[in-house]
Amino acid sequence: MACGVLWIAAVAGASLFAFLMKITLQYARPTAGFTGWDAYSFPSGHVTASTALYGFLVILICREVGARARVLVTLAAALLVGAIAFSRLYLGAHWLSDVTAGLAFGVAWVALLGIVYLQHVRREVRAPGLGAAALATLLLAAGLHIGTKHAADMRRYALNLPVREMSLTDWRNGGWASMPVWRVDLTGDYEEPFILQWAGPLPLLKAALLAHGWQVPVAWNLSSSAEWLLSDAKANALPVLPHLENGRAEALLMIKAGQDVPHGQRLILRVWPSGTALTDAGNTQPLWIGTVVAEKIEHLKPLGTLVDEQDGVDEPMQVLESALPGTQPEARIPPGPNWNGVVLLGQP
Repeated sequence: MACGVLWIAAVAGASLFAFLMKITLQYARPTAGFTGWDAYSFPSGHVTASTALYGFLVILICREVGARARVLVTLAAALLVGAIAFSRLYLGAHWLSDVTAGLAFGVAWVALLGIVYLQHVRREVRAPGLGAAALATLLLAAGLHIGTKHAADMRRYALNLPVREMSLTDWRNGGWASMPVWRVDLTGDYEEPFILQWAGPLPLLKAALLAHGWQVPVAWNLSSSAEWLLSDAKANALPVLPHLENGRAEALLMIKAGQDVPHGQRLILRVWPSGTALTDAGNTQPLWIGTVVAEKIEHLKPLGTLVDEQDGVDEPMQVLESALPGTQPEARIPPGPNWNGVVLLGQP
């Protein structure tokens, strides 16, 4: 019983400290979208409370297990708290000083309560029961949080980039060349080129592709993930690995296999918002940019199936162009070994 009270005190005390510091110092967050006292930044409440939560849990468990298990438990907790701290920085919700202060106080508070527990509380639980109870509590809390706040959090932390305006005429007359040339992944490296610019609603692009044999790929779930373990998996049965453009997921993802596609391959079209809106006679429509690549399906009998993304984009682009007959090809850069430098400009 005493260990449970101290564990609750660890989390409650850390949360109270973060709250009092926020309303006292009133430092602004690096991004907007927060209201009330939650609009204040220093220190990070998530980091402070999670450090206390998992830190004191480590103390409770490590008292009951051997030296090797202590190392594993401590490392697991450190990785989890580190991931939470990184997420606060990645989402732009806190400054580095907020996260550092939360870690510092959380560790100090856990150390103080740990001394009290180790010297004054008798050993009343065992590691297996404690671990099971802690896991059940955390899963319940996580389920409640996801069910009640996940949708709001996704809206709050969504990446909202500034949108510039350009006239439809200017876009057609060369403004398209100001759009990004290459996709940028999370490490900052340039990847495949943007060979499609689509002016108009995305559902119309999707409808045009569906009418020419393109498909929506299967969603990631337990059943579709198991397809990778089959040595004879079909191209359209495998879920598509996600690609990010400057940290953003695809707004539209389509695949094509079979007709017009070499045997043992599939084409992947990915589309993102360009950050530009096109205006014409008082009407505004979004501009989208997209990539298309070919993936080779490799059957590793009896181990499973892999996909290998091919370098060249010219042939996949020709298949895409045939599905969008109204597109206008424009030469963007000098031809290279993997791309002829052409961009397809399309609209409904």
